Parts: sequence; structure tokens; C-alpha cells
Amino acid sequence: MIDVNSHDFPKPRPQPLCPNCGHSSIRITTSVLIHYDIIFDASNHDFAVIDELVGDAMWDETNDAWCPVCGWQGTVGDLRRAHKSLKSPGNTPQK
Repeated sequence: MIDVNSHDFPKPRPQPLCPNCGHSSIRITTSVLIHYDIIFDASNHDFAVIDELVGDAMWDETNDAWCPVCGWQGTVGDLRRAHKSLKSPGNTPQK
């Protein structure tokens, strides 16, 4: 099974990201496909998972995004467009 909370990801220096408050992290809603192999456990009268295969989690411009600090909400596309404009000289997050 793949550990999506792995500590192997590089941690870049935080940059302003939220287009509203400038917080350095944004949450993105996505989904992942998981295939389970199950059996019927007669002792519990229920299903029991015997194996699982976890697929990749991906997002695109249409996935929902939000700031956990100020509550800004938009899409990944909105975030990309806002972030590109923040990189321009003289632009700062709106308060």
C-alpha cells in the first residue's frame, strides 16, 4: 500500500499562496480509487478486507481548493491564476 502521508516529499520554502490572506498552504479536494478484496466472515456476519490496492490521487483545474486560515474557496484553476498574478512585482495578497 502506498503511504500518501510519506515524509519523502521535499518541503520547499513556504511562499504566499492564498489569494485572499497569503497563507502558505491550501487544501485541495480530490479522490482516490481503492480496490478491496473481501471475504465474508461468518463469525462476525460481515465482510472482512483481505487485501487492498490504492490508486493514485490526482487533481486538475476543476478540483475545489480552500484556505484553512481565512476560508477562501475556489478551484485549482483559480488558485493557479491568482498565484501567477502574485508573482508579478508589486502584487501582494489582498486583505
